[in-house]
Amino acid sequence: MKRTGLSAAVLILMLGSAAEAATQKNLGRFESWSVWTYDDGERKGCFIYANPSAAFPRAADHGLVSFFVRSTTREDVRSEASLQFGYDQSAKAEGRAVIGGENFQLLTEGKAAWLSRPREDELLAAMRSGAKMTVSTVSKRGSQTRYEFSLKGVSDAMRVLRRHCP
Repeated sequence: MKRTGLSAAVLILMLGSAAEAATQKNLGRFESWSVWTYDDGERKGCFIYANPSAAFPRAADHGLVSFFVRSTTREDVRSEASLQFGYDQSAKAEGRAVIGGENFQLLTEGKAAWLSRPREDELLAAMRSGAKMTVSTVSKRGSQTRYEFSLKGVSDAMRVLRRHCP
């Protein structure tokens, strides 16, 4: 399964140039989580994101790593949880997100990882009730990587997300 829908939001966030011909608006920061809206001419949507509070191994160059929850006004995609990495993931390994002892399998491809859709609601509920999310993956070079994301503020960020992209 391949997902490409988040790429517009990632480009808007990371590049932020007029060349992207997109309207973006920061709706606020809630502890570790930021809320944004975007309109790229084809799609309107919202997303929340956070960067990890810790990355392991510490000596590695992880590049920009962010966890996103995207919501759109399209009927076929209400919410989509994914990660963007600063490096390619191993094609042979799957990632894992752990919140309060609950495990969520992540599918990886290139510099991205995402949760399979049937478990999206479970992940979002765990994020709202948890304190920390730990994500583990394997890089293309075979290095084991791990990221810790604080979940402080995620509930407030999700409320704003739903208000602007119901």
